[in-house]
Amino acid sequence: MICRVKFGESMAGKFLSHLDMLRAWQRAIVRSGLNLAYSQGFNKHPKLSFSSALAVGLTSSGEYVDIELNEELPAQEIAERLKKHLPPALELYALKIVDDKTPPVMSIIQRAEYRVSVKLAQSVPLAEIEKTIDELLASPRLEVERRKKNSREKKLVDIRPGIYQITAEYQDELLIIKLFLQNNSDGNVKPDETVGLIIKNYPGAEISQIHRQELYTIKDGQLLSPMEV
Repeated sequence: MICRVKFGESMAGKFLSHLDMLRAWQRAIVRSGLNLAYSQGFNKHPKLSFSSALAVGLTSSGEYVDIELNEELPAQEIAERLKKHLPPALELYALKIVDDKTPPVMSIIQRAEYRVSVKLAQSVPLAEIEKTIDELLASPRLEVERRKKNSREKKLVDIRPGIYQITAEYQDELLIIKLFLQNNSDGNVKPDETVGLIIKNYPGAEISQIHRQELYTIKDGQLLSPMEV
């Protein structure tokens, strides 16, 4: 049977690498007494399928993992047993049983929603911030510099096609920027790169926190969370 789990990474877990998180889940499953399935062959691997990897330093309330078990149990019992053994850095929000033919969660993610907190060195009217955002969204190209894979060389990447929505508001003297960005095998737009384009003209502005709120797939033209598929 396959369980799909929605979970989050708290401030205590923001510096966990993807490998650290995988190990934490594997330990929690083993300690809970659940019969985790493993791949066949010489190098056996636990059958865990995670959604898009979360960058180190970010928190989240919208992460997902598919867990394959060699036993049939009620979803509530599995969730309760896992919650007892997960570290404080990880929080389980929901768990459901999915059909064996359901595509793995890592293959269906297409969009990511972020909430980015920004500290400004000086007061900037919200209308001015919104004008900057409108100008960015009206641009045909938005290029950022990225390092080539396995190389010290850098290249320019146009991220404009993967930016779907940007909004801004003030909360407790922090500028809160909300983003809907592309997140799939065709391209991954990074929230810090996007916000960097907005605040680069405001001296002293810096990102204080990035939180991934949710991941989405698209089915029949609708945005759905992996738990709705």
